[in-house]
Amino acid sequence: MSKVYTVDEVLGQVIAEGVEREAERNLLCQQHCDEMQGYLFSRPLTAKGFQQLLFS
Repeated sequence: MSKVYTVDEVLGQVIAEGVEREAERNLLCQQHCDEMQGYLFSRPLTAKGFQQLLFS
């Protein structure tokens, strides 16, 4: 993870991909990760499924 945060110093934002467990989310929160995505939050969706989630 140290390499990811080195990139953060240059780009100014960290987005974690592939977060599947609460323990991973907790670690990333402790490291002040800006954004996260992965199965912990949502499985892949069709366009229609995403639209339904967005407007629900």
